[in-house]
Amino acid sequence: MKAISPLKREHAISLVKNGLSNRNVTSMTGLSKYTISIIAQEMDIDKENLKGRCPSKLSPTDQRRIIHQITSGKLDNAVQATYYINSINQNHVSSKTVIRTLKQHGFKAVVKAKRPLLKAQHRKARLSFALKYQN
Repeated sequence: MKAISPLKREHAISLVKNGLSNRNVTSMTGLSKYTISIIAQEMDIDKENLKGRCPSKLSPTDQRRIIHQITSGKLDNAVQATYYINSINQNHVSSKTVIRTLKQHGFKAVVKAKRPLLKAQHRKARLSFALKYQN
């Protein structure tokens, strides 16, 4: 990529600041549209990058309710949280929506560790205890 002369760059910046479109600035300066768009992005560093998404069906209050129920141990997984929040709200949400909300708040899906079965030694000890205190 060729370096742009500072004079050309300043000229492009002034045209962008005046509100001209990238296409007009391209035709006036001879720079590519890509270069002009990069210059425009550098000028608007603090500009908020909004994505065109649908608003969430879960309000912040609903999200806090779900998180509280899971962290307190009343609910174990996202499906249970979905049933819980659908029983409260009129607009129903899917379990995927709840999963996305939990991921945004730092939760991860983890499989519970299985406990080992009792060893023969443990079974004998339990049997002897039961026989000893049977009566």
